[in-house]
Amino acid sequence: MQGLLLALAIGATASASSPPAKFPEFDWNQGTVSVVLATSTPGDWLPEPPESDECKKPNIVCWSLHSPMWFRIRVLQLVYGQAPTERLVVSTMTHYGQPEVDDERAPRLLLLISHQGQTVMPLYSYEQAWRRSDGKYYLLLDSDTPVAWLPCDAYELREPIDDRMFDEAVRRPLDDYMVETQPQMYTNRGPYVAPRYGISVERLSDFLRVRQPSLKQFRCEQPKAQAER
Repeated sequence: MQGLLLALAIGATASASSPPAKFPEFDWNQGTVSVVLATSTPGDWLPEPPESDECKKPNIVCWSLHSPMWFRIRVLQLVYGQAPTERLVVSTMTHYGQPEVDDERAPRLLLLISHQGQTVMPLYSYEQAWRRSDGKYYLLLDSDTPVAWLPCDAYELREPIDDRMFDEAVRRPLDDYMVETQPQMYTNRGPYVAPRYGISVERLSDFLRVRQPSLKQFRCEQPKAQAER
């Protein structure tokens, strides 16, 4: 439980909750790495970065699949590292829209890098978590491949779960794409299915505290053939 206590840094700057004028530029290897469980609310888009010199050359066509944006989070639990403050503005890049508003029933687990009052979430480094009826949080798994932004062996923390201890929103229809392609990951409840396995956020916190992974170790690259299954 110690790893789940909310321990926020003292003396955090007010800029941690102020929207940036542009996407933060700093060496991520010099930042502080943390994993937090947090609720989020939409923010706004940031200016597109200027084209690189390579893109300006004749007969070269460049376009970005990901646009910069910022959004707000409220930290519920510190899972790993040290978060600068309880309320943060987080910048990231995305191909999709702003994050939807969520709550303590189903918050987000996010990987963050903070430096001098600025916080960045690496591309798609988040997962939805679900609160069990006893108050504990779990990542509910829909695939037999590890979570891409966590250390690979964090997937070994998976355990069978009783979906009836979670909100009904975890259920999926029988014709859901992931259900049809990964049926072994679901429990059949007749008219619907529900996740069969999960990773306890509490156990994940203990795992990360022991492992003390660097930023480079927060990655699990799968062989191409496996990733495309």
